[in-house]
Amino acid sequence: MSNQNLFEKVEKALSCDDWATAKILLEQVDENEDIDVKIYRGTVLSLSSEIDSYHEGVLLLRGLAENGNGHAAHNLATALVSGIGATKKNRSEVSYFMQIAVDSGFEKTVSNNPFWWKEAT
Repeated sequence: MSNQNLFEKVEKALSCDDWATAKILLEQVDENEDIDVKIYRGTVLSLSSEIDSYHEGVLLLRGLAENGNGHAAHNLATALVSGIGATKKNRSEVSYFMQIAVDSGFEKTVSNNPFWWKEAT
């Protein structure tokens, strides 16, 4: 299954609030897949209100972010600043991960103000 096809199927399941199907689709992802698929998987799981899925997603994003991936750091910090899913707002973690996103150059690709998060925390 192509990445785009996977993303579309997961998005369709999520639009119907069908987390079970989305999770099954994401479990079919080979852990050796490219980085975009890993980030997508971690992001979707980190938005879940199901605690096990949430923790799996956060751990995946955290591992990628701590290895310098700005996209993963941005997505994790955005969940942390928003309190999305099972996430609790955490100011120090938001700052830590958003700084990774800024330092990597990723944040300026998604915002004219790469320090927007300082106002939100």
